[in-house]
Amino acid sequence: MTSEDFQVLQDVMQLLAVEGTPYEPGEGRHTLTLAGFEVEYTRDDVARVLTLHRVTRMLRRPGEAA
Repeated sequence: MTSEDFQVLQDVMQLLAVEGTPYEPGEGRHTLTLAGFEVEYTRDDVARVLTLHRVTRMLRRPGEAA
């Protein structure tokens, strides 16, 4: 992973950890695609815990800018 991609991933994590970030309410795993990453996670707002289950870099479509 490039340092730029790692920085983007850190930014995505920070967004997921912030109160009020849009996410699907309720228990269980949720998936969010943001900044070129698909992130599967669960959140426990009471314990203030964010658990990542999977992070996938989305493929670009042919002709799409990098």
